[in-house]
Amino acid sequence: ATKIAKELAPELKIDGELQADADKMIAAQKVPAEQIEEARKFFNERLAQQFVMKTLLLAEVQKKGVKVTDEDRKKAEAEMIKQNGQRPGAPKSFDEVVKKHPLGEVRGKQELEDSLLIQKLMEQEVVSKVKIDAKKVEEMYTNITSNYEAQAKAALPAPIFRNSRLFMPVILPCQRQR
Repeated sequence: ATKIAKELAPELKIDGELQADADKMIAAQKVPAEQIEEARKFFNERLAQQFVMKTLLLAEVQKKGVKVTDEDRKKAEAEMIKQNGQRPGAPKSFDEVVKKHPLGEVRGKQELEDSLLIQKLMEQEVVSKVKIDAKKVEEMYTNITSNYEAQAKAALPAPIFRNSRLFMPVILPCQRQR
């Protein structure tokens, strides 16, 4: 992924930037000293992959003319607060999120804006084109549950009456005849 990242943006010093970002991520994660090299390799690869995906998606955003409005930002912020509101110390606004970003506030704002653009692109180009037929979903659900119930009944041993109580023998997988 690092090779591809260098090809996508040769003007950037990818190795140095990735290394710096990886070091910031390691510091934010409080990685123990004996695991730093392994963590650095992991973060370098992960960050390179993210860079490639983000670069390609943002090129598509630009090509399609996708824009994020203030209303989009407010909706995303409200959704974030709704999802994280119960967690102690959870951010209450995008401003709080970017202030705590491991790569810094300016970079955090850019990352947040990029993710909103990519999310909007995905909604326009993928989600909006997926059609789900409620009737087919109901049919599939019914088929799956009825098959499951039939399989479950077939797998259960017949009840045996012992000492006038209902007794269900336990058959372990290793005891089943093949």
